[in-house]
Amino acid sequence: MLGVVVWSKEPVQAAVVWCEDHGDIAYLSGYGGLAEQPDYLSLDPAPPRWPAAGDLVTLDTTRSGEQRLARNLAILEADWGLALPASLRDMAERMGIADPAPRPAWRPSVPAFPPAPFAPVPAGQGMMPPAARQSLSAPDLPQAAPAPAPAEAAPIAEQRWRRGGLG
Repeated sequence: MLGVVVWSKEPVQAAVVWCEDHGDIAYLSGYGGLAEQPDYLSLDPAPPRWPAAGDLVTLDTTRSGEQRLARNLAILEADWGLALPASLRDMAERMGIADPAPRPAWRPSVPAFPPAPFAPVPAGQGMMPPAARQSLSAPDLPQAAPAPAPAEAAPIAEQRWRRGGLG
């Protein structure tokens, strides 16, 4: 069967096709409905050209509940009926059929996970040992802590690892 694509959106892989039998419009969803499939075994797996509005196509149709789905869709001629979508809108306006109100964009009711880049971790529970505290002798002047004496590292076999670091 022949058809003309009257609406197409490649990022979401969806298209609407007006068929020559003037029955219900056919919906195309995903590359699975195209006659040409992507070649995933080649070195450069480019997907086939997605049909654009105004393309003349051949297709088979199937029913899924109340929807008519396009299958085995192949492009015969690109940009064949570019004026068709606009002329359909003009005809609908002359007949007094108003465009439906656009639906608001979908927003999730629950925020996406995680809500923040990182949740705060209490001191001593992370991978790093807690920072050493300095004692203040004067309320306004911090005093430099003496440098710790270099301790000899224990052999690896004797080190005990805990969740908070070396134990």
